Amino acid sequence: MKNLKIILGFLLIMMMTLLVTTTGCKKDDSNNPGGGDNPGDTDNVSFLAYYKPGTEQVLGSEKLIALLTVKDGVISYSSYLNAYPQDNMTTNCDINNNIMVLGLNAKDFENKGAYMNLNDDNANYLPVVEASEESDFAYFQTSTGDVADNGMIIYSTATDDKYYGDEYKPYLLRFNPSDNSYDVAISPNSFIASQPEVGNDTEAGLISRTLFASPDGKYAYGQVAGYGVDGGAIHWDFSILFKYDFDQQNYTRLGGPDDNDVTIDAMTSDRRYIIFANHSKKKVLDLQTGNISASDLNTVNVKENSWGKNGCCVGASTGNLYYKDFVNNKETLVCETGYGWAYNAMFSKNEDKIFFCKEGSNGVNYLLVTSGISEGSTYDTIGSFPHEFYDMVIIN
Repeated sequence: MKNLKIILGFLLIMMMTLLVTTTGCKKDDSNNPGGGDNPGDTDNVSFLAYYKPGTEQVLGSEKLIALLTVKDGVISYSSYLNAYPQDNMTTNCDINNNIMVLGLNAKDFENKGAYMNLNDDNANYLPVVEASEESDFAYFQTSTGDVADNGMIIYSTATDDKYYGDEYKPYLLRFNPSDNSYDVAISPNSFIASQPEVGNDTEAGLISRTLFASPDGKYAYGQVAGYGVDGGAIHWDFSILFKYDFDQQNYTRLGGPDDNDVTIDAMTSDRRYIIFANHSKKKVLDLQTGNISASDLNTVNVKENSWGKNGCCVGASTGNLYYKDFVNNKETLVCETGYGWAYNAMFSKNEDKIFFCKEGSNGVNYLLVTSGISEGSTYDTIGSFPHEFYDMVIIN
């Protein structure tokens, strides 16, 4: 296994040890979208964010991951990790119980995944399945990492031809940070071939990049499509949900017998429910009971860090904040925040409030919080921060 310490471009810079840059933005009440005082119980809340330098360059001229901390109505920020995600923090990052997995930005066939314990200063590369041909390259699929409750990491790597990109072959992996061991799942081809929907020329199975871990890391959940090639063109025959058991090395089909055109959307934070669509109709799968229920809700523009035990929170361009309870098939208008998109909505750690952001003027944006998640909740401004921080993810 390659377990490389991230150095130079991927050196971890901790706020308290190196003190690269720390500053704060106090509220500008003349343009404060919430108006009121900082809610006291939101102090000592911390977030990671993607820093993209603009004209102010408050943390320098290089992209990185920043730490933002709330204290006494002031948001302090500092450099945290001299690396940055492939696309954004919400797509390429997952954090669970202080373990973070991150799909890194890279060039020249060097896409890598990193993991780290947020309580120490060590960040390491995740292993990949190496390419078997000299003309191929191996890489981490940057949006696939998911951390189980016990710290195990489910993710996907792939190999492909460097020049033509026509030899794509993905692999499903499980990594154990406690002993640096990893397991590679068997091919899904035999599993696909055993399904009743298989056609005369269904040749193989392809696992999607949306993956989830069971709480104990024993299982991986996702979707796999059966496909074949006819006249040089790929045809997709069916797509089904699966559970993979790394210890027994086998796949199990999930969902109903007619769920054969599925798209997996999300897993709730307690890892009990999977939200998916079949023939574009939303459904909820209870992994404990196997029960499947229909849902009238949708998951448009929902970030991964917006999911709670029963559903998700999401902001709209109207400024409205919604709580979408998929388990009980209920949508709640939590509050109306007025003009401007309520973006980057995310639950507090105990899921009784919603943090969100709004754009301000003069180069600052605002971090706000609701009083609850029920209808008629109020909201307040916590503080302001430079517009160079994006995709905040709550860590405590």
